[in-house]
Amino acid sequence: MTKMLFTALAACVMLSLTPAAYAQGTPSGEIILTAPEDIADAQAISSRLDVMTANVLKCTRDAKQGDAQNCACQFPSDLQGLKSAHDLALGKHPDWAEAIVSFSTPSENTAPQTTISFPGLREQFKVCP
Repeated sequence: MTKMLFTALAACVMLSLTPAAYAQGTPSGEIILTAPEDIADAQAISSRLDVMTANVLKCTRDAKQGDAQNCACQFPSDLQGLKSAHDLALGKHPDWAEAIVSFSTPSENTAPQTTISFPGLREQFKVCP
């Protein structure tokens, strides 16, 4: 949920898997992770997104301008850490590049709780120098 918030905030404007990992009936472009090692790779990005989300929310409140896109670009070291985690994950899972990846942590025995839009992240990386 938090990860989608960042994607919605930061990229609102323009802002592994084997076939067995795809759930039957899952829409094209969405990957639901089930393998622990895949979830760990996605969680590395998720942790970086948590930091960015907190910073963007604080910035938009403090600036009272609500400009999430501008705020996201004001944290270059955090954004670079996110990009590094993103690039590392894509090195292991190139099929994630055009996907929306969803997963639950092992302690969450429910529907996917975290969703990461790789195309949305790619667009954010283009916007912030």
